[in-house]
Amino acid sequence: MDVAARVATTDDVGVAAGLLREAAAVLASERGGALFTRRELLASPFEGQLAALLGDQSALVAIGTVEGVAMGLGLARLEELRGGGCVARFEFLWIEPGVRSVGLGDEIARLVESWAIERGAAG
Repeated sequence: MDVAARVATTDDVGVAAGLLREAAAVLASERGGALFTRRELLASPFEGQLAALLGDQSALVAIGTVEGVAMGLGLARLEELRGGGCVARFEFLWIEPGVRSVGLGDEIARLVESWAIERGAAG
C-alpha cells in the first residue's frame, strides 16, 4: 500500500477544506470537540484560510495520501520565541477513519518534522 505525505498546493484547497469539514463534524459531537472546533480549528469557510496558509512561509499544510488519494491533513505553524528563534506547533492532524492503521499520521508527522528542521525550529 502506497502511503505518503506531501506539502499541499493550491490544487489541494478543496480537498483539504473537505477534510476539515469532515473533521469538524465528527469532533463537534465528541467530548470537548465543540470547544476545540470553535477555538483551535480554522473557522469555516475553510478555503480562504487554507489558501492564505499556502502562501505563508511560516505555515505548512500537509496532505496525506493512500494510493494517491488524499485521506489525511496536517497543519503546522512556526511560532517566534522570546529572544529569537522559533518552534513548530503541530496544530491539527486528521486521518480518515478507514485508514487510521496504515501509518498515514506517521508520514504526515515526519513531513512536519522535516519542514520544521529545515526552518531551524528549536522544537
